[in-house]
Amino acid sequence: DYEAPLGAPISYSVLTINADGTGSEYRTTDTVILDPGDPNYVGLTDPARPGVGLRVLVKQAPEWKAAIEQTVYRVRQRSTP
Repeated sequence: DYEAPLGAPISYSVLTINADGTGSEYRTTDTVILDPGDPNYVGLTDPARPGVGLRVLVKQAPEWKAAIEQTVYRVRQRSTP
């Protein structure tokens, strides 16, 4: 799972049902915590070739000057976005 949260406990649950409907089984994995690794290293990926990645060391954090653009897109006939 490439979107599993780093440093947080996670586990997976699965429910299997026989094709003929005669039975089912529910299983849960052991809980693990994914090591977040060294915070000074980041993953650099090429948007055109997402399979090609590189782990790089950050020399210093950027000093952001511009505000981040944020917005909410409202869906018609829904109470929440």
